[in-house]
Amino acid sequence: MKKTMMGWVVTVFALATVLVIPADGQSQTSENIQRAIELESEASRFLDQPDHWAYAANIYWAAAQLRADEDPQGQEDLRIAASLVYETGDATGAITALESAGSRALANGDVVGAAGIFTDAVWVANKAGLRADQRRLSSRVAELANSSDLTRTERNQILARFRGV
Repeated sequence: MKKTMMGWVVTVFALATVLVIPADGQSQTSENIQRAIELESEASRFLDQPDHWAYAANIYWAAAQLRADEDPQGQEDLRIAASLVYETGDATGAITALESAGSRALANGDVVGAAGIFTDAVWVANKAGLRADQRRLSSRVAELANSSDLTRTERNQILARFRGV
């Protein structure tokens, strides 16, 4: 079987595995962690091969889905997937992955981290000329910057980075 075809088989299998797990059963089990680690290892083999970045992004996305929302590695997997799909020209896919990572950060109480991730998504939308997404995501960053959970320093940090977009 050709390497590309084998890659698609692995991706389809990985995604099918993630999709058949019931939502209430998608907790961080040692089996899920092990499968996520295996997928991350598989995906990392393609990081230096631009023609396989879309494939690697799909694998990172699948690995993130196997990790619990509070697992920071899941956020990292989504950020890597976002970078890879952005580099393949899929700005919408990159935004989707970044929004998922940002939502995970926010669910874990990391308002500053979430704002940073959403700011990355604003940057992607801006570069791609996706004005509606840019406005929507900018509103999200502004909303996070106004959170009462932030210190003045954190708020200034978010706004300074956001202005740089």
